[in-house]
Formats: sequence, C-alpha cells, structure tokens
Amino acid sequence: MPNPLDGRIGGQWNGLRLVDKHGGFLVSFIYQETGTGEVHVNFHRWPSLRMPRCRSETSQRMIPCYSEPAGQVRANRTVATLYTVSRDADQWHLSYLWRRGGATYVVSEHVAPPFSFEQVKRNVTRILRSLVLVRPSA
Repeated sequence: MPNPLDGRIGGQWNGLRLVDKHGGFLVSFIYQETGTGEVHVNFHRWPSLRMPRCRSETSQRMIPCYSEPAGQVRANRTVATLYTVSRDADQWHLSYLWRRGGATYVVSEHVAPPFSFEQVKRNVTRILRSLVLVRPSA
C-alpha cells in the first residue's frame, strides 16, 4: 500500500483540524484503501504540562489519555516517551508525548493493517525524529 500522507494542512489527506480556546489543537491525517488498510497520524498540543485527561470508555470519569509507557527516544533536543495505550482520538495508536514551552505535545499513529505494531513503532519514531520546531509568526 502506498503511503501518500504529505502532512499538508488543508490537503487531501488532512482529516481533522481542531483548535480550542486554550491553545490546544488536534490535526489528523488519514489514508484508507479498501481491502489493504489505513494510515492514520495525529498531532496534538495540550496547553498544560500535566498528563492530558480523557473520558473513560466505560464511565464518565476522566483518566489519563496515555498510559503504559514503553521507553523514551531523544530526537532534536526533545525527549519523548512512547505510550502503548492511548485514548479518545488516539485510541489504538502508539503515541509519543513530550513537553516544551508550557505545553504537552503528542504525535501518534494507529496500529492497523497493513502495518504491524513494530512497523507502526518505526513509523511514528521516524515522524518524531523528522519534526522541526516552527515558531509562530508575530
């Protein structure tokens, strides 16, 4: 399956673009092909250094959005923790979480065919290592 995701906001593969009044955002990219699978990548900014909280699937209680840490990666002066359990928009994703400038950032990829757990781990690690800091314009 080709992977045409290009990361262009507003482009053909851009699914969600959500921004909240507190400075958080979710940008999602997805490619699906009948019979072969999908590639789904999310980028989040949470406007706090605390672990983000999501609604539990089985109750109305708020629980950590990410759990079961599985190691860290150092990339571009960033130390990110890999989480193997993710909730809400990142459910069934492998997620890297890191903090910078008073915010928490996440990049995640859905574990789904045609990619195995290990392939998705390699993919999302490659994405993390390729990210560059873009400072907002004044």
